[in-house]
Amino acid sequence: MTLYCGGCAAAAATQLVPLAFQAATFAGVSVGSAVTGRDPTEDTEDTAERCDALANTPPYMGELIHGENGTESVRGLILGEEGGKPKWFLSTTVTNLASLQFTPPISASSGDPKKRNFLAYAAAQPQNDRENNQLIAFLASFESGPGVLSIDGRNYRYAWVEKLPCFQPAQ
Repeated sequence: MTLYCGGCAAAAATQLVPLAFQAATFAGVSVGSAVTGRDPTEDTEDTAERCDALANTPPYMGELIHGENGTESVRGLILGEEGGKPKWFLSTTVTNLASLQFTPPISASSGDPKKRNFLAYAAAQPQNDRENNQLIAFLASFESGPGVLSIDGRNYRYAWVEKLPCFQPAQ
């Protein structure tokens, strides 16, 4: 497996590091009414441009993982390539979902644990060009959820989705 973009290796490895340091708790997450990217009635002429922005500087990404003992975690995703096509691959970064702080709190999950659900997020107030590009890619590809996700005192816009835009998750 080769990485999709050369300069992304270090960035991809650290994309979900902020999640590992968050200590706040909440009850769970509701993903049953997740947004699936942009509105299907929206003009699709800019799809290639949005997908390029997503490939060049993807927002932080993760997949909801249901544990055998009822716990839920978020496993980081990194953008890579398989068979000449970009795909999202699971990373080794795993964060207990209960350690993330959502305001307002997200209600307990009631969805199908076999259904794939994904978390995308980007800094609400970018502090550098990379974070600004992440936010642009996030806003172009996802509909932000209500409220914010806070990690180490910083606020992030987030979205829960059942289907990732542009690139498929690896199986």
